[in-house]
Amino acid sequence: MKHLIIKIFRELENVCESLISSLESNFYQIFRGGIFLIGISLVGLSQTIPALLDHEQKAMELKYEFEEISNTRLNDAKCENFKDLHKECSLAKYKIEVVSSTVDILNTLVSILFLVGLSMLPFSVLGYVIKATSKKPQTGNTTGTSSNA
Repeated sequence: MKHLIIKIFRELENVCESLISSLESNFYQIFRGGIFLIGISLVGLSQTIPALLDHEQKAMELKYEFEEISNTRLNDAKCENFKDLHKECSLAKYKIEVVSSTVDILNTLVSILFLVGLSMLPFSVLGYVIKATSKKPQTGNTTGTSSNA
C-alpha cells in the first residue's frame, strides 16, 4: 500500500512538472488563445444580438396582439379553446419559445467562451512569471585562463 501511494505521488509530481514546463514554454500562445476566445465571444454577441432582438420584438408583438384580442394571458391560454384565434395563439407561443431557447443557447455559448478565455489569462501570466524567474543555465561563459596563452 505504501508503494502505491508513493507511485501516485511521483506520477502527480511528473504531471505538475509537465504542466509547469508547458506553461513556461507556451505562455504566449495561451495568452493569445485567451484573447481570441474573449474576442470571439464579444463579436458573437455583437453580431447575433440585433437579429435576436428583432425576432423577440416580433414574438412579443404577436403575444400582446393575442392578449389584447382575447383578454387572456398567453401563458395561461390553451390554444384549443380559441377556435378563431387558434393560429395567432399557436404562432405566438411558438415564436416566444423559439426566441427564448435561442437566447438561452447563445447566452450559454458566449458565457463558456468568455470564461474559458478569461481563465486562460492567469495561466499565461503564471507561465510568464515562471519563465522570468527561472534561472537560466550558463552558456559557456567561463572566466578561466586559456591554455594557448
